Amino acid sequence: MATPGMVPVFRRLTAWAFLIALTYVFWKWLAVYVFPFGIAGLIALALEPVVERLTGWGVSHVAAIWLALLGGLLSVFVVLGLLITIVAAELAHLAGRLPVYVGQWQTALDRTLGHLAAWRSRFGLSSPLLNAELHSGARFVEGLLRHLSVVAGQLPSTFMVMMVAAVAVFFILRDGKALRRQGLSALPEGVGNRLLRLQAEVVTGTIGLLKAQLFLVTITATGTAIGLSLIGSRYAVVLGLVAGLLDLIPFLGPTALIVPWSLLLVVMGDMLGAAKLLLVMLAVALTRQTVEPRLVGGQTGLHPLFVLLSVYVGIRLFGPIGFVVGPISAVMLKAESSVLFDLPPLWRA
Repeated sequence: MATPGMVPVFRRLTAWAFLIALTYVFWKWLAVYVFPFGIAGLIALALEPVVERLTGWGVSHVAAIWLALLGGLLSVFVVLGLLITIVAAELAHLAGRLPVYVGQWQTALDRTLGHLAAWRSRFGLSSPLLNAELHSGARFVEGLLRHLSVVAGQLPSTFMVMMVAAVAVFFILRDGKALRRQGLSALPEGVGNRLLRLQAEVVTGTIGLLKAQLFLVTITATGTAIGLSLIGSRYAVVLGLVAGLLDLIPFLGPTALIVPWSLLLVVMGDMLGAAKLLLVMLAVALTRQTVEPRLVGGQTGLHPLFVLLSVYVGIRLFGPIGFVVGPISAVMLKAESSVLFDLPPLWRA
């Protein structure tokens, strides 16, 4: 026979099991249908203060929405234009020097292959073992290119999602408040208030998570660019941007850029250059790993331990995309547990 003290525990465990199952069902089968509108909602939330400011200055509501959208696009184009100008200059220089670099790499590779052949005959090393070592880098590059080809194959679908999101942003900014009032008026007052609290907590946590991830990518890109500049790299900005983009892929980041580059320098006999590159990678990695748990936890209200746990579980359940899905799920569970079931905040930062 259950004791009275066990009943609340059973109810809490049942509530947690229900919320976890509901979250899994959402990401597994429903998220793909609401994703464009979620993106639109976040963009609209970012532009809403601009629209309100313009409306306060006497601009009509529809005109204020268009001005905010155009201003946002213009800001993005200006930033991208500056980056493209710098990157284009570095790529132009690289294009002129590339034949020289290729010749140096080929000479170093031929010399290394000659050394390996001499070692094989001297120590009786088997050819299959040496071939496996020589082609390990090629297999890594092949796997990376295969992953990038999968991403490229999803570009048409991504373009459609962004088009739907862009149209949805306009309608959310124009009619969002009226639609929310109509929806809440059809619900009991208590339910409506809880839904408003749930929306506020989920939106706040999600925006905080996105800000944290954007800041971490910026740390990777900026830190790599500064580190490469300090060791005298001519293409620090381009390579820093590449490291930042690779940081969007879980467990890669600057490692996928610097480790092959360091191995190439070792083959060319530049041990000091390879050591400098590895020091840059180590400094960036340590900075990011030190900042990440507390930054994400501070932005989302989650304890750093649960942030790490959510990332691990998300990747185990959903693959690489779980790197983002996991923390967002933790934000959703935190909001749902406190708002819908009044459960205690066990994982607050």
